Amino acid sequence: MIDITHDALQKIQYAIAKNPNKLPKISWRKGGCAGNILFLELATRAPNDALIEISGISFLVHSEAKPFVENIMIYTAPGIGDAILIKNQSLAKKCKCGKSFSSTGNDFVSKACDD
Repeated sequence: MIDITHDALQKIQYAIAKNPNKLPKISWRKGGCAGNILFLELATRAPNDALIEISGISFLVHSEAKPFVENIMIYTAPGIGDAILIKNQSLAKKCKCGKSFSSTGNDFVSKACDD
């Protein structure tokens, strides 16, 4: 299940209206204190991207992000420039930064920050 807050949905709709040739894309990269970060960007569809619908909006999912998007929350973060963030809700514990996670196969294992 993928949840999205009303504020995040409005910001994404606004971004799409300003960039009609792009779609919101859930992407993945190595980083953060726990090793993995999911993030949102506007992009055109790459050959291996999946296409999903969330609250009536088409989203792309990067091929390397697919294993991590089953139980996520897309939300805005007041105080961080109202950024749109993605949090995996399957984690029993979170890293102190709250923005990264570690995983073993399909099981998510939180890891404390190094600081």
